[in-house]
Amino acid sequence: MLNTRKPLLTQRPPSREDEMMVPVLDAKKASQLPVNEVACILQAELQLGLSHEEVTRRRAYHGWNEFDISEEEPLWKKYICQVGQR
Repeated sequence: MLNTRKPLLTQRPPSREDEMMVPVLDAKKASQLPVNEVACILQAELQLGLSHEEVTRRRAYHGWNEFDISEEEPLWKKYICQVGQR
């Protein structure tokens, strides 16, 4: 009997120029994996980081890595809530 695992990755449907885009790994799943596995999934080099061109490409596809914060919710609270989901 095969065990069915929940997929670790969520992917947006590829557009014409982003067919080879890097998958998205949510924070909860990423926090459960070893660092090297996360880097492999996200196709990132831990020692060198991403090239400027790769940053530009990913930013154009995924947008900026920013929190969406309302006036009544401080940044620290949003961060603590995210960390607490582990």
